[in-house]
Amino acid sequence: MIGVFINKNKKQRAIFYKDFLDYITIAIDSIKSSMKIKKDIDSIASIQLHTDFNKFLSDKEIPKYINENEKKEINLFFTKFGEGDLDSTIELLTEQKIKVGAKADECAKELKGKGAMILKLSILAGIALVILLI
Repeated sequence: MIGVFINKNKKQRAIFYKDFLDYITIAIDSIKSSMKIKKDIDSIASIQLHTDFNKFLSDKEIPKYINENEKKEINLFFTKFGEGDLDSTIELLTEQKIKVGAKADECAKELKGKGAMILKLSILAGIALVILLI
């Protein structure tokens, strides 16, 4: 069960960053097509994204599986988002897209490698514990 829980957190983390990347892509596309209101971007994004990221957008509550440094970066991004003119906002979104894309790839690799390994090791440990108890 511990392995399943750890694997679930890694999977949720990968989904969160993929949704964050999709949100930024939607924002860039919306701004380039002259939709400049963040409220409209959020409403469009909420239709296409998963529950944890939607919850974050509505409550501004960052999930537990995001560490403190990442929380600071996300909060910094959303405080700067929409403050400047159109060009600086697009530049900010493009820079953030690169960062979040790298983080999403890292989380996907971690899920594929470490997540699967932790799950298998936990199953083996569970079987070994059952054998020892018998």
